[in-house]
Amino acid sequence: MKGNDTPILLLEGKRNILWPSKTFLEERGYDVHTAISRKEAIDQIGRHYFSALITEYIVEGATTLKFVKRVKTNNPGTYVLLLTNVMLDRKAHEDVIAAGVDDYFIKPFPLEKILVHLEKGMRNEYKEKNTKT
Repeated sequence: MKGNDTPILLLEGKRNILWPSKTFLEERGYDVHTAISRKEAIDQIGRHYFSALITEYIVEGATTLKFVKRVKTNNPGTYVLLLTNVMLDRKAHEDVIAAGVDDYFIKPFPLEKILVHLEKGMRNEYKEKNTKT
């Protein structure tokens, strides 16, 4: 289930990371929308449905966990992948899971790893949609 124009929101505060990631995903068939701030991301989710959210853990000096919670409350089936360059202690890990993050990666990692997890997340979303009565 590669890409197939699956809508993804990519929230990353650093343009030098945002654009290569966007290009990588678009080349694999994903419909990638981007945001460099939480405000931009909130505007995007107000206008579009996203099957997946890929977000940096810290944007503009604060965690994105409240934003993740908001996304999951409005669209529980949205797959959320959190990226971070810091090791999470036990409390932070619990907070990440409680917010609704499905997977998280500690940087650096190969971008191909994102594809495997996106495909898993999309399979789970498909199963949820097709098992509801």
